[in-house]
Amino acid sequence: MEYKKTLLGAASLLALTAAIPATAAIAPLDAGTKGEPAGLIGSVNEDPLFEFVRLTKGSLTPASVEAALGSIFSEISPARLETLPQFLTSLAGMGLSGDLLERARDVLNSIAAGSNASSEARDWVVAQLNAGPSPIVLAQNTRRQRDPNATGQVPGGGGGGGGGGTY
Repeated sequence: MEYKKTLLGAASLLALTAAIPATAAIAPLDAGTKGEPAGLIGSVNEDPLFEFVRLTKGSLTPASVEAALGSIFSEISPARLETLPQFLTSLAGMGLSGDLLERARDVLNSIAAGSNASSEARDWVVAQLNAGPSPIVLAQNTRRQRDPNATGQVPGGGGGGGGGGTY
């Protein structure tokens, strides 16, 4: 379970570095201003994925996911409503488990259904969310190991020309 927190931290760090323009790092602050560079911080805080990571604090439970999504999308505009399917894809890309991804989909569906957008827009978003990403499943190794004591033909051809070879 520790690897998920590490992966989540690495993904958030990568996303932070991708969100900040390269020229912003060398731009000097005005001598008369104090505090943090608001232009850089504002662009990061507006990203719902960063907000999700910040609100869950790495504790990905059904309750924390539901609370974070409710907080992020409490006042959703019609323009932001259309970003919900991409947000769900981003959550799936972070490696959320199947049950958490399903819970996030349910919460996003209820947010979309309760929005003040047109019925066509709501229906489209709900359809996209329901047809959205499924949990990532890693492939299983199905290769059989060669028995060093057996001789005969290699199953499946064994390379080179046509047919199987002998060992």
